[in-house]
Amino acid sequence: MISINVYEIALQTINIAILIWLLKKFMTAPLSNFLKERAENIKHNIEEAESKRTESERVLTEQKELLKKAHQDAQEVRTKAEAAAKTERETSLQTAKEESAQFIQNAKREIELEYNQVRQSLTEDAARLSIALSEKIMRKSLKEEDNDALIKEYLEQAKN
Repeated sequence: MISINVYEIALQTINIAILIWLLKKFMTAPLSNFLKERAENIKHNIEEAESKRTESERVLTEQKELLKKAHQDAQEVRTKAEAAAKTERETSLQTAKEESAQFIQNAKREIELEYNQVRQSLTEDAARLSIALSEKIMRKSLKEEDNDALIKEYLEQAKN
């Protein structure tokens, strides 16, 4: 038969109440604190991740802007370099043209000077030869007085 012992039931009820009280006193507060801390850590980690994501997007945008500016600067430098090279090429070409024109002008002057010197030399040589030839011809055909008069006349004409 089954017998019910009231004393034993009361003791077990007291034991269960003490156990519940001990669990509540020692386990509920630490467990609750642990869960609160864990929830706060998770919330903090989510906020930190969101903040880092926002910062990463900002840095990415800045980097894109810097890259775009660097491309623009590079294009400007290239354009300026091309313009400078074109200007330098045109300046060099103009300088070369001026130098060649000056060289040609100097060469023409030298040629003209040499031409005049050769012409004068040839004129003098022709005059000397004419005089010499005239002297020979006149010696044969003229008297000495006529010869001197002819030489003077020819020299006068040669001077003018």
